[in-house]
Amino acid sequence: MFEQTWQSNIPSEKVVLQTRPQAPPISDIDGLRLALAHGRMTLVASGETNGHLKAYFYKLASNRAIVLFELVAEVNQNDGKANEYNLLCKFTERDALDEVLDTISVVLDAEVV
Repeated sequence: MFEQTWQSNIPSEKVVLQTRPQAPPISDIDGLRLALAHGRMTLVASGETNGHLKAYFYKLASNRAIVLFELVAEVNQNDGKANEYNLLCKFTERDALDEVLDTISVVLDAEVV
């Protein structure tokens, strides 16, 4: 289902989230998976390679609309944590995207820039 929907012609948007200065560090894929699970995201695939974290996941909004995500984050070599998350979002309804982005911002302790 995820792959078929991902390849469909539904609207998409790129969003960048930056971690807040006091945010607890997410430095590896396990930390990212835990944060996404806390937000009740359904993880489809994830991995870590060459200092980058990558995850594909989705969430149903309260109105039952689906929002799909590809998340890529670079782990900073100086402080050992992901300071910025690049998201490609595919959504069926704009209100659903806004709702789910709010949840993601909370679980990653980040804000949209």
